Amino acid sequence: MVFWHPKGWAIWQIIEQYIRGVQQANGYLEIKTPQVVDMSLWEKSGHADKFGDDMFSVHADNRVFAIKPMNCPCHVQVFNQGLKSYRDLPIRLAEFGSCHR
Repeated sequence: MVFWHPKGWAIWQIIEQYIRGVQQANGYLEIKTPQVVDMSLWEKSGHADKFGDDMFSVHADNRVFAIKPMNCPCHVQVFNQGLKSYRDLPIRLAEFGSCHR
């Protein structure tokens, strides 16, 4: 576990801003996906089978939610909501996200 102190966090932010600028210059669109997602997405993607024993999950409102072990299934959801034609390609998405395993 990392505890970021002010100077270290300042360096992190400088690096993140540099990377963000490079991504923008190359046509990437920044997105943000949730940290907790319905377990059905992880089952559909196969991640529940692979990481299920190590995933933190919670039951609420007759549903099961889990903290994401990977970003890609959430990115696929964003991709599927926006793509209308092959003319929309290529689509370049970027996220400063966290995965929990």
